[in-house]
Amino acid sequence: MTNTSVKYQKGLIEDLSNPAEAAAYINAAIEEGSEEMLLLALQDVAKAMQIDDPAYQSSFEKDSSMSVFSADDGSRLCRLAVVFQKMGLKLAVDARPEVPPQPIGEVGGHLGEMRPN
Repeated sequence: MTNTSVKYQKGLIEDLSNPAEAAAYINAAIEEGSEEMLLLALQDVAKAMQIDDPAYQSSFEKDSSMSVFSADDGSRLCRLAVVFQKMGLKLAVDARPEVPPQPIGEVGGHLGEMRPN
């Protein structure tokens, strides 16, 4: 890593120790619509909050059976809520006033198919 990258990473981790900054960072990753971006954001926030529990860290590993991303049985949202709770954050839903509601059939069968307009 270059010196500039190290300074950026250190500043980012310092910023993400603030729960409001962490929430905004995770929300931006969610808006991006990519599981990889969300995974990286969750890893950065966990690092910033100095969460070193190995079981908790496995929540962010795609190949782990405990990963929030490996659940196929509807437990993905529950696992994500537990991760957020451990970070001192909460899982919430906000209305997007600029986008009218759509019938469920047009959105997709599961969260992985939903994309912002």
